[in-house]
Amino acid sequence: MKLGKDVENPESRFFTVLLAAAKLPGVRVQREAYLRSALARHCSEDQIRRAVETTPAAAGITVEVLDKVAKRSAGATCRGPAGIPGSSP
Repeated sequence: MKLGKDVENPESRFFTVLLAAAKLPGVRVQREAYLRSALARHCSEDQIRRAVETTPAAAGITVEVLDKVAKRSAGATCRGPAGIPGSSP
């Protein structure tokens, strides 16, 4: 197990993506809708309900699932106007 700067909060990448999206001009993040959509492929309805009511970690959602969801969300939101990664606005 890595220690120090390499260890991160299990939810940090997930929420980093969520917060980055929230900072974009004109963007509103509806937390419940986002969590339901992002977690639907990986979690039971009960886990999703608990994630909405508390946090994904408190709902027992694994770091691996949160990383997959964060990477997919980052890939969808980190594209330029043409939909090409790295293209400038």
